[in-house]
This record gives sequence, C-alpha cells and structure tokens, in this order.
Amino acid sequence: MSLTLIPAVALVVVMLLPNNKEPQKEYSKTAISTQKTKKTTVKKPYSRLNSVQKNVKDPNAEFATIYKYIQSRYKAIKKEDAKQISSYLVEYGEKHDIDPKFAAAVIARESSFNKKAVSKTGAKGLGQIKEFNYKSLEINDPFNIKDNVKGTTKYLKEMLSNWEKKNKVKKDGKEKNISQDDKVKLALASYYKGFTAVKREGGKLDKKTNGYVKDILKYYDELVTLREDQKSSPRNHQKNKTLD
Repeated sequence: MSLTLIPAVALVVVMLLPNNKEPQKEYSKTAISTQKTKKTTVKKPYSRLNSVQKNVKDPNAEFATIYKYIQSRYKAIKKEDAKQISSYLVEYGEKHDIDPKFAAAVIARESSFNKKAVSKTGAKGLGQIKEFNYKSLEINDPFNIKDNVKGTTKYLKEMLSNWEKKNKVKKDGKEKNISQDDKVKLALASYYKGFTAVKREGGKLDKKTNGYVKDILKYYDELVTLREDQKSSPRNHQKNKTLD
C-alpha cells in the first residue's frame, strides 16, 4: 500500500467509529431539564375529623379489621367478647356516623377491651363510663358489651358534635382559631375531662390529657393501617353476624 493512502484510510476509520459522547450529553441535559420543570403536587392537609365522622360503607370489612386487631393485640380477650365488641362498634358506628375504628381506639385506650374494667374513679366497662352518664347514654348495665359500646359511641359523637360547631376557643379574653384536626383532639380531651372543663381551659391540654389524646390517635392510625392492608390483600372477610 502506498504510504500516501494511510492518512485517507485513517480518516475513514475515524469517521465510521460510533460517537457515544454526544447522546450521553444530550440525555443528561434532557434529564436535568425535566427535573427542573417537574411540578410538585401539593396534597391537601389530612383531616382526622373527616375520617372519624363518616358513613360505614363496608360493615363486614370494618368488623373484620376490629376483630383482627383485638385478637392479635389483646390476647386475653375471649373470642366471643371480641366478636360482640366488633359487631356492636360497627352497628352503633353506622347509627351515629362514627368510624367504628375510632370508637375502637377509644376503648383500646380506656379499658384494653376488658368489659369488666373499673377505674379508681369508678368509671366502668369498655368505654369507662361514669354512673352519672348512664341515663343519658341509655346504659342499664355498664358491664354489658352492647350497653357500653352503645353509650361509648353516643358520648363520643356528642363530644365531636360539640367541637364541630366551634371555630374558635377563648381563654383570658383572647380568641384563637382551631383546625379540623384540633377539633378531634379537643373532642377526645372532652371525653376524658368533660366538654365544659376543656372549653374553660381554652382548648389548652395539660400533659396527661395530651398523652391520652395521642395514645388514641396512635391506636386509630394502627386500625386504619390494618384496614388499608386488608384492602390491598384480597381475602374473604369474616362476616359481621347479627348478635342478640
């Protein structure tokens, strides 16, 4: 081969070699551009009030969730008691438009689902109802599962309704706005201390009451998570049987 042809051959080889650098640069620019222009979706604030006061759409699934929660975490509770508690929570949740999981969370904190529980102050049964409330809550026997669940759900509904009507609280002559989530917390505090006491304190919760509220919201979150897990895992839910 003539030496004069070598530069020409070399030029052809160079031209035929693939050029990987330019596509990489272009891809990189595209990715950066996309990243910069991507819009962030801002979710609306989650409101527990909208979740705890609602129609029960799937009673069987709600029953299965609560029953499983009791059986898995409170093993000292008899199966028959767990079934009755779950069933009546759903029944009275439907009646008062209360998420039965929310009422279940209250009972979990109050008595750990022990129908015979009695506090130092004389509060009795699942929802730890005091005697002066029996008549208004239609409780004949505080240790009867149906009576106590009925009274617990009704009283919880009353506390939620009391705060749902309010948008402000007043203390020392000053008013402050309260959010939807705050209304739920204040309703739970009122279940614990009484509506008048919480209102008088301007919605400010002491350490003990605040801990009580946080416990219930934690249990409620656990129940909601369990319900969501059941939705994502197809299975035959245990049916909510009518109990005498």
